Amino acid sequence: MVARGETFTNEQFGKLIAQNTHIKDANAKWVKDSLIKTYRLLPDQGRKWSQQRVERFLFELAFVKPDKIDWTMK
Repeated sequence: MVARGETFTNEQFGKLIAQNTHIKDANAKWVKDSLIKTYRLLPDQGRKWSQQRVERFLFELAFVKPDKIDWTMK
């Protein structure tokens, strides 16, 4: 589990998506091209993604509940 209020870079967000969904090629470029450019999903804290935004996106993308997210960055 991560501390509330922690934020994540595009690279970290990509890693979280890759290890918690079927999208194994998710990385910083994928986040930038797929989420930011194509879907206009923007980080909510400057250039960083909040934990809540990550939780909501993973649930919408793959029905991953917040308590089931693997927060370790392998």
